Amino acid sequence: MDRCQKFVHWRLCGLVVLLVASLVEPAKAELPPLIPRKILFSDPQRAAVKISPDGKMLSYVAPSDKGVANVFVEDLSTRRARMVTRATHRGIYDYAWAFDGKHLLYFSDENGNEDFHLYSFDLTNEEVRDLTPFAGTRGQQLLLSPVRPDQVLIGINRRDRKVFDMYRLDLESGAITLDTANPGDVLSWTADPNFVIRAATAFTDHLDTVVRFRENATASWRDVFVLPFEQAPFLGQVNGGNIIVDFSADGKKLVLGSSKNSPNCRLVELEAAPVKSRASLRKKRTAILRKCSPTTSEH
Repeated sequence: MDRCQKFVHWRLCGLVVLLVASLVEPAKAELPPLIPRKILFSDPQRAAVKISPDGKMLSYVAPSDKGVANVFVEDLSTRRARMVTRATHRGIYDYAWAFDGKHLLYFSDENGNEDFHLYSFDLTNEEVRDLTPFAGTRGQQLLLSPVRPDQVLIGINRRDRKVFDMYRLDLESGAITLDTANPGDVLSWTADPNFVIRAATAFTDHLDTVVRFRENATASWRDVFVLPFEQAPFLGQVNGGNIIVDFSADGKKLVLGSSKNSPNCRLVELEAAPVKSRASLRKKRTAILRKCSPTTSEH
């Protein structure tokens, strides 16, 4: 068999192999079963677990017997749990313990209209009360403090639907009074250790994020820190956002998140010095802003 015949022979063999292979049905890979959508998108069995101020009860969000997220409270001594909210359509996820230990506070709207009102559940008599019963309004930024366990501060767009003023609310009587008016550009407010609103995060018409500070509840506000748009964290540019983490224990300093002159957002301490001290601080060239040590804390 010469070279040409061998070439034809092997070519024919190759064609035969290909023909046979095409007639044999290839084995199909078995795909795993689909994950049920319920597993991916249903509410967890328990979420947002919190402990009561006296440490005797546990609260959490869990589905009701109809599959709607509600708040449950469990007595740690008896392990008995009860559902304290009664949502039937849209679930309840945002809640908190009042520091008096007897009121559980939560936000809920009506059939998805997103006009969230603040409600309280009294654990002693099971009374449910709408604490912000103003039609067409929305509540946000709930502030609480152990120094005023019977009071809360809550933002409501009652005076002007476009801005949220802060109101002081008595949990026992339900009385509500205007505490701090929003000039129009404040995103959120921060209370000092005595539960007095003395700091704010604002977003100005010039697209700057500004931290404002005042000495007491009746003093004038002044800008103490300014971040240009391109250096400000997202929380300094969105309604309800806040770059202020907290006051120092003495109420004279602010801890905030800042990316000023840095590629990263850092935890920094701001000396909110009185006006009289500014000149001496500048003269001494004392750094008002300093990077904090990377420690973690919970509060």
